[in-house]
Amino acid sequence: MRAARCSEARCAKARCPGAASANRHGNRRGRRVVRRRLVHWFGACVAALVALLGVASCELTEVTIAAADDVIVAQTNLVVELDHEGPGTTLDVFAYLQRTLNREVARPVPGAVVSITGPSGTIRLTEREDGSECFYFPGLAPGDTLTTHYRTRLGSCYGARITPSPFSPGETLSQEIALPDGRRLAAVSRLPGAFVLRGLDQRDGRCRMEPDTNYRFAWTAAEGSWSYLSEARFEGLKDALVGREIEAPDTLHLLGISIGDQDTEVVFPRQYGFFRLLQDDFVGEIVGALQDGMPAGASAEIAIVATDRNWVNWVRGGNFNPSGEIHIPSVFGEGGTGSFGTGTGRRIRVSARPGEEGPLCGVGEG
Repeated sequence: MRAARCSEARCAKARCPGAASANRHGNRRGRRVVRRRLVHWFGACVAALVALLGVASCELTEVTIAAADDVIVAQTNLVVELDHEGPGTTLDVFAYLQRTLNREVARPVPGAVVSITGPSGTIRLTEREDGSECFYFPGLAPGDTLTTHYRTRLGSCYGARITPSPFSPGETLSQEIALPDGRRLAAVSRLPGAFVLRGLDQRDGRCRMEPDTNYRFAWTAAEGSWSYLSEARFEGLKDALVGREIEAPDTLHLLGISIGDQDTEVVFPRQYGFFRLLQDDFVGEIVGALQDGMPAGASAEIAIVATDRNWVNWVRGGNFNPSGEIHIPSVFGEGGTGSFGTGTGRRIRVSARPGEEGPLCGVGEG
């Protein structure tokens, strides 16, 4: 669901299960951060995905929004995470609202009512006190706070996390955003269907790998999915790679993507990190070392998400830029645009720590 360098105009990158930073959040926020990164899938960071998704055999309509004095841009990502075993689910959803004035300055949109409705009822998202809760800031160390200078350039964040999820895979959801000035925005999305990991031996969502090997994760196709996103949050790389004279952060997030609705496998960790190479020079040696497999002593939490058409189209067509254009939106209304993307996901924890008990994930690859 985030580049490592930011300009003032784009001081933050969307959370979502994907590229981002080294040990910026610490272990105390580990799982929550991975989950939110899963939810906010590289709204601005995975520019290279635009070209990759261009091979999809689907005809898309591109929409351009003309310049306006006051445009509301709403980007919402919703994920229903499936439990390791059994029917349990958890809902995570975040909506980021931003007002652009004369296409030059972005401002928050406080006081909006953001609701999502499905067959089982309606939920209302809670406005967060800090707009940065929807975003990841690569230069922010644990315990630091954003300066007022940057806070004034953020939008407004709305979110909800509910267990069990009130919505189920395959359901059609509608979103309504009631703005304080009376305008309304609306969107519709069909959640991709459920999928299961194939050939994986795990216990309570955990398995282990032999050091310096790769493992091919595979899963069944999710009905209605347009693409699959996979993010790995590595831990312990600093100590694991010190013997190879590679300087690494202790925590690192790398993204792997399966292109198309039938591309249902990814080799871990060999096929993770391509997009970080496009953004950060420092990860080159780390990604190179991971081509041979997980180093001894390292572990990772892997999240795999089946994403819907809205999610893919928003990334494929280009994202919101205060001085640019918006393409292929799924949110419509008076003076507003944006994206309402949904996905279903699963998560697995793997480790390559000598002496650790637990089942092997499966047969490794060299």
